[in-house]
Amino acid sequence: RRRPCMYFGKLGSPSIEKFVYELVANVLDLYLINQATFVNVELNGTVVSVEDDGLGLPFDEPSNLEGISLATKLLTHIHWTRSHDEHAPHVHIGGHGLGLAPLNATSTQLIVRSWRSGSLWEQRFSKGFAQSTANIVEQGNGRGTKIEAIPDPEIFGQVQYRSHILRRTLFETAHLFAGFRIGFQEERFYAPKGLQMLGFML
Repeated sequence: RRRPCMYFGKLGSPSIEKFVYELVANVLDLYLINQATFVNVELNGTVVSVEDDGLGLPFDEPSNLEGISLATKLLTHIHWTRSHDEHAPHVHIGGHGLGLAPLNATSTQLIVRSWRSGSLWEQRFSKGFAQSTANIVEQGNGRGTKIEAIPDPEIFGQVQYRSHILRRTLFETAHLFAGFRIGFQEERFYAPKGLQMLGFML
């Protein structure tokens, strides 16, 4: 929070758009190993909401920190490797990646709901600090994660998402990764033949 430019670059609209790109790229990693099929992005004022059908965050796994799950650690502690587990493939959208912890630390509010091992877990954060323990709020056979975040105006100012830039980037991403379904607001981008489908639009 003291040095946000180290993570986001120059502050302003491009920096808060990295919230979207980071969360979508995390799902894209899962898609590339056949563990997710879609991601939906919704903007409502200053709130960004990203939902997927992936494996879920590891709230059911312990971390090496006493009393918190691996998911909570990932959301509150920066890792110094490319990813916390060095998984591959590992892709980024719009430049370098950030990790969940910097996103969380620079959000006035971040809410996570994630299915894992037959349980829907929920945890709330503010400025990187947990406001509650991770709790099971539902049992069932659901799948995926939903993250809602509000970028902190103390850091980013009263900056609005540039919807036209986000739309273009997500549209292009859907064509770069054939078969990956991306929703943005009311639109859905799906290119089963990848870049080849752009030719049909010319």
